[in-house]
Amino acid sequence: MKNYDVTLSNLHSRLTKLQVVRHFWECNDVEGAINDLRKLPDQSVQADVISVLVEKMDVLAIDLFAFLLPVLSGLLDGKTERHVKLSLDMLLKLVAVFGPTIRATISTPPSIGVDLHREKRLECYNQCFKELQMIQMIIPILIRHDDRHKCCGSGY
Repeated sequence: MKNYDVTLSNLHSRLTKLQVVRHFWECNDVEGAINDLRKLPDQSVQADVISVLVEKMDVLAIDLFAFLLPVLSGLLDGKTERHVKLSLDMLLKLVAVFGPTIRATISTPPSIGVDLHREKRLECYNQCFKELQMIQMIIPILIRHDDRHKCCGSGY
């Protein structure tokens, strides 16, 4: 019975957190939903939302990608196979969509004059690039960890 109460409490907490994110979503505030998601310490809730976003890539723009990267990075560091897989799936899709633009933008020489919009875009793209480089360093560790578990016959 004690385990039931703990499980029920955990599920209720998860539902409440998902309802907060859903509220932002229903108000067409995807940025607010993702920003709130970043603040949640619950990787299960983050994974639930990512699983929805994987199917709704059309709502994501480059600035939302920048907000989402720390969440995806955190899920890669998780101990749950589902979280890692969802994060990798989302990263593959996001890099396929935004990667060429990020690379082209940060490799373009600086323009003459002041262009605040370009500077803001460049800052966002540089932030994404740095986060992706950190994620790129994590992936070999994940592969070795996964290979070790496969050869021993155990899962996550």
